[in-house]
This record gives sequence, structure tokens and C-alpha cells, in this order.
Amino acid sequence: MKNIIVYQDAMASTQALIYFLNERYKGDNVEIIQANGADVRARKYPNDDTLAFFLPGTPSGSSAYRDQLQQDGFDYLKNRIHQGMHFFGICAGAYLAVEDFSYKFLQTGEHRKVKSPLAVIEGRADGPIIEMVHPDRFGAHSGMSAVSIAFNNLAGKAEESRVFYSTGPELKPNLNGIGSYSVLARFNHAAGQPIGALRRTDLKGQISVSSFPFEYGDQEYIDYIDAGRILPQSFYDELDKIKPHQPARLRFCDVFLSPIDLSL
Repeated sequence: MKNIIVYQDAMASTQALIYFLNERYKGDNVEIIQANGADVRARKYPNDDTLAFFLPGTPSGSSAYRDQLQQDGFDYLKNRIHQGMHFFGICAGAYLAVEDFSYKFLQTGEHRKVKSPLAVIEGRADGPIIEMVHPDRFGAHSGMSAVSIAFNNLAGKAEESRVFYSTGPELKPNLNGIGSYSVLARFNHAAGQPIGALRRTDLKGQISVSSFPFEYGDQEYIDYIDAGRILPQSFYDELDKIKPHQPARLRFCDVFLSPIDLSL
């Protein structure tokens, strides 16, 4: 049976991503598997049956992933990509996919600059994009907010959607790079319209990176995690505002996942 691997550390919120993948591939002969750093370093997952590998965002930050995977783990992922496995980096996973990145701790103001141990995207990631933090964000620490993006749908036409945005990076492809890239999405209202999602297409396995956790917002998932409605009313008020954009947001998810070929 073919599989799709979702990386899981102690802090990464992957429930919505796994829910979305299970819904999308329901009825297909594909298993959605969670794996950790030990699994990757032991070369258990990904394996010869792996179609795609997801490295999601985590409040632990990229340093946790670097500690868990170490260079041999990242080298193994790179080898798998060159053999045809698709890679999806979201938020922290997008930071790690580029050649080098910098980020600022919102709480302390400290800046850190890092040379990535993965480096499969020719470019930089700098963040967080603090211009996009909504004044009525849902949690003082999460920075999540609903923002507008412009993206190209599968027909190649411009479309607008709203997604839940956590304070991930602005992506900057290297104009001198030799790889082939397509821009999937840009933030509409941020200064300079920073790139929100990018794909590299010239390797055997395609690489897709996204600044934001595109999986948030499925109403079924929200009802599942908050059956008792313990989240503040402002959260549901924001959900009501983005309901008209849900179909476009889901189409963006399809664009983001489109390299996965279940027939491989």
C-alpha cells in the first residue's frame, strides 16, 4: 500500500492536516502515517511506498526539527526527494526547505539566522510576517488570523481565498537559482505582496512550501475540537466572515497537493 507521511513531534498540531488528507484520499489505497525524527533517521519512514512527506509547522520551531532529524535525517529526505518523493513544507517546514532563513522571536525581539540543513529550495525565508497579524487574533501566542491570499488555481487563473495564517515566513526565491519554480500564492495586502506558497518543479520529486497552515478552517474539524464551544466567540465570528471563501480555500489546498500522483 502506498503511503503519505506526516511528520509529528511532541508539539506540532497535525490533527487538521491528517483529517484533511484522510478526507481527500478517502477510498484510495493510500495510508496516512505519522512519523517522528527517530523513524526518519532509522530510514523507516519515508520508504519505497511513500508518495509524499509533510513537514508541518510547530510551536517548537525549526530548532526542534533540527535537533530531532539532524543532518543525516535531512540528507535522507533529500535523497528520497531526488528518487521521486514529493515534499511539502508548511510554516516551519517551509523555513527548513530553503537555503537559509532568519526569524525574529516576537516575545524577545531576538533575531536568528540559520543555514538550512535541508536546502531544497533556492531562496530564503524570513519571518514572521508580522504585518499580517490580525489585531483580534484568536490567541495571544498563536498569532493565527484569517488573511486574504491570491493564488493560481489548477486552471491557471487568478483566484482569491482566505486562510488561517500563523506567523510563518515570507518566501524569496533566488533569482540566480538554476531550478524551475512556480509561485502558487501571494498575500494580497502585505507590503510588497510576499510569496505565500512556492513550488519547485525541476526535481524528480516536486517540492511545495507554504507560509501558512492551509489546513485550518474546516468547519467539521472546528466542530470536532470544540464541541462544547469553549473557544471565544470572536473565533466563530471570524469563521463566519470567511465562510464565503471556503470553496476557494479548498481549491487552493487542491493546488498545493496537486503533485501527488496516486498511480505512482
